[in-house]
Amino acid sequence: MPKENQTAINAFDWVKVAEEIGEKSLLSLSEINDFQVETLLVLVGIEGVDSYATNIENEVGTSKNEAEKIATEVIQKIFTPISDTIVENIKRAKKLKTQITSRILISFSLAETIRLL
Repeated sequence: MPKENQTAINAFDWVKVAEEIGEKSLLSLSEINDFQVETLLVLVGIEGVDSYATNIENEVGTSKNEAEKIATEVIQKIFTPISDTIVENIKRAKKLKTQITSRILISFSLAETIRLL
């Protein structure tokens, strides 16, 4: 998994948010744990978000309608914020790389100019 993804996932308390969603959905502790496992599988890329609601339905044991409600809430409260953080981290890394490259080129140009004098 790319470092940007790891950093974003680790910086976000998705376990607590998932627990809150599970409690709000009246899931038992065991069901919340299963739900958190399904969420983790999507976060690390083992399962796709397109099968997330179905996996909640099958692995947690909810109705299709409840699984879809839970999945929608998770997308809004967990997946989207983490995705936004990943995008920002990548943009920051690219900007830093560009700044470093520019500084190296400036230093090289300056050294070459001095050598020519």
